[in-house]
Amino acid sequence: MRRFAIISIALAARAAAADPPPLDHVITAPTAWLPAAGAVVGSAALDQHGTSSIVVGYGLGGIAEVELDGDGDLHACGGTSCNEPLYQARAAFRVGARQDEWFDGQPALVFGVQESLPGTRRVGDAYVVASRTLGTGFGSWHLHAGAIALDATADDGTRLGFTVRPIGGIELVPAQYPKTTMMLDATWLSELYASGPNAPVHAAWLGGFGVRYQALSWGSIELAIRASTDENRGVVVRINGVLGQ
Repeated sequence: MRRFAIISIALAARAAAADPPPLDHVITAPTAWLPAAGAVVGSAALDQHGTSSIVVGYGLGGIAEVELDGDGDLHACGGTSCNEPLYQARAAFRVGARQDEWFDGQPALVFGVQESLPGTRRVGDAYVVASRTLGTGFGSWHLHAGAIALDATADDGTRLGFTVRPIGGIELVPAQYPKTTMMLDATWLSELYASGPNAPVHAAWLGGFGVRYQALSWGSIELAIRASTDENRGVVVRINGVLGQ
């Protein structure tokens, strides 16, 4: 009986360590998961303030991904508040290696860059992140850690300058509820300003926690709460889809 229990736990741990969905985010912080060659990954989100976002990515050879997105995560700050969303169109490129690709125990690794499209405010970032799935009898843990370099220029030419900050996230998929993922993350974003010559361009911390439910084999829905050093961003709902994985 004892041997049977040990074997059962081992099998559960092995199943829990299965590859996670190839989403590029926890809640806001990036992950090192990459889609398969030719796969299309999309996300659409809406928060309690009516601010929306959409992201579409395409997998290249299983080692890279290109993305186009538009969102209101960038906020303008005037006076003491930073509540004015600035919708920004951006392009991104990510390249990396899957976990265990080079050696046993190796985390997935990704280097990503994101830059605003011409004709909009100049906002860009680059990041490196490592992700690893650990299976246990309790469930599977997806761990993410890395660093992000930010830069941004406001309309009047004020510049943030090269700024580096740590980022990370944790996801737990309980063994009893394999379609449910509990999430916690922290990252940094650039903030500009709407008015006031002395208001600086600066980097703002953004953290969140929430739940993702894998409603379909190709689609999931998320409910999360995000908070920033500048303002309370509140509740966000996101729908994710992966085709061709």
